[in-house]
Parts: sequence; structure tokens; C-alpha cells
Amino acid sequence: GGTARRCARLAGRVTVLNLGGTLSILVGLVAGAACAIAILASRRGVLIPALLTQFICAALLFSSLPTALVIAYCLVGVCVCGILAVTPVGAEAAGETRQVGLPSGLPFRVVAVLLVAIASMSLARAVIGVGDAVAPGVSIGAGLLVGLGLLQVGLSEEPLRVGSGLMSVIGGFEIGYTTVETAIALHGLIIGVPLLIALVVAYLLVLPRAGSEAAR
Repeated sequence: GGTARRCARLAGRVTVLNLGGTLSILVGLVAGAACAIAILASRRGVLIPALLTQFICAALLFSSLPTALVIAYCLVGVCVCGILAVTPVGAEAAGETRQVGLPSGLPFRVVAVLLVAIASMSLARAVIGVGDAVAPGVSIGAGLLVGLGLLQVGLSEEPLRVGSGLMSVIGGFEIGYTTVETAIALHGLIIGVPLLIALVVAYLLVLPRAGSEAAR
């Protein structure tokens, strides 16, 4: 009886330990690579698929969350990317903008991504740790998403990129937070935040377009 109940509980939850150590590391690296591509890419058509990849990888790294909640996060990612993909971009927001006073060339961004990635993985490993209860890919994915997400927010003023960076930070935070907190209601609230960010970003993208049409 006790063994059957234990197996039922495990079947209803998704744990990164089921992926295996090597596979969890691969998922964490893919999440970081997708975030790096979002920083380095200059086209909107590349940024949105990279963002969806981050959502899926983050969901795979969620530790000890109900399967329904993991699926809900993937659906939120699909909705977020769908909203951003169909939102028309205003004339003023169409061009890529970078923070004034900061270098914006590709070489600078490549070096910044590498440095931040190394530093964030080391810091996350020290904070989250690796053990029997935490797969090695958790600290890698959490660190890369938080660090590179903050870098993306700092390098750009364009709403789509800033919003994408914020969602990366939230995804990385949620990966790490699942290792210390199991309250379903709280995780459900955090998982829904990217959808709110997407709606705000969509509004900011449409606003310049609506203003230019009204001026005509």
C-alpha cells in the first residue's frame, strides 16, 4: 500500500532527476544558449523562438512540481510567444535600440555573454548547490537564465527585448525556487507573471503605431 501511494505521487510530479544528470545539464545549457541567441540576434523572428525554447527548458528543469503546473507553464510560454508574434510593431519601436553610452557591437555582446554566463553559473552553483536532491542542470539553467536575462535588460531599451529578458529572469528564478519551495499556489502565481509582461510589451509595441496613425 505504501509503495503504491509513493509511486502514484512520483507519477504525478515532474522531477529533473528523472532526466538524469547529463541530460539535465544539456537542458540547462540549451536554455542558456537560447537566452544568448536572444541577446545576439537582431531579428524579431529569431528572438521569439528562442524565448519559447527558454520556456520549455525551464519547465523541464522545474523540480518536484505537479505535472499539470509544468504543462501550464509551457502553455503560458506558447501564449506569450503567440501574443508577441502577432503584435504589430510601431515605427518607433521597430528598430533595435541599445542603452545610450554602452557599446552595442556584436563583439562586445559576445564577450559580455561569455563573461556573464561563466559568472552566473558559478554563483548559482554556490547558492543552489548540487546534491542528491538537486540535479546539476538546475543550477546551470537557473544561473544562465537569470544572469543573461539581466544582461539583456541592461543592454536594450526596446520593449520586446526588455520583456524577453524579464521573462528569462523569472524563468531562472522559478527553476531555483522550486528546489526550496513546494507551495503550488505561489508557483502558479509566479508562472502567470510572464503572461502579464507579454501583454504590457504588446501594448508598448502597438502604442507608437497607434500614435502615428492618430497624427495622420
